[in-house]
Amino acid sequence: MFAFKKKEQGRCIMTQIVLIGFMGAGKTAIGKSLAQKLQIPFLDTDQLIEKKVNLSIPKIFEEKGESFFRQQEKEVLNTIKDQSAVISTGGGIILSQESQALLATFANVVFLEVDIDTLVERIKSDANNIRPLFLTHTPEAFKQIYTDRLPLYQKASTLIVTNRGKSIEELTNEIILKVGV
Repeated sequence: MFAFKKKEQGRCIMTQIVLIGFMGAGKTAIGKSLAQKLQIPFLDTDQLIEKKVNLSIPKIFEEKGESFFRQQEKEVLNTIKDQSAVISTGGGIILSQESQALLATFANVVFLEVDIDTLVERIKSDANNIRPLFLTHTPEAFKQIYTDRLPLYQKASTLIVTNRGKSIEELTNEIILKVGV
């Protein structure tokens, strides 16, 4: 069974929920819903990186490369580790050992698990959200990336929630109930 906690800092008890999972898992939508319901800030690591670097995520990958992006991801995660918030992370945050170690310092890390076929359909239908990894790989290679990352998500999480056939509201309530906040 999973153990949940609120991170204590001095006398103030913080609520932290970090959402991890592959692109298209629903981290942003569910994160915003959780933050609103819990009345705490919502932070998106990709948005924080874009603001810090002053480039979009696709431009960062194109101009500076993935290793630069992963370094920025780790730095952003480190700067928010002591904040009370719901945090949506990029799908590859679990690739860096340093980021994995940082994730372990957060009170609750929720893996939004979605099967690969559902993810592919969601990503294809989301024309407004360009995903560099999806655009630069064949479907077979993309599925292999998912398969390779799956055990990393599972290892980094304190809770696994399946995001299949449930509304954002249902998932929000499930996470709140299971985390105990």
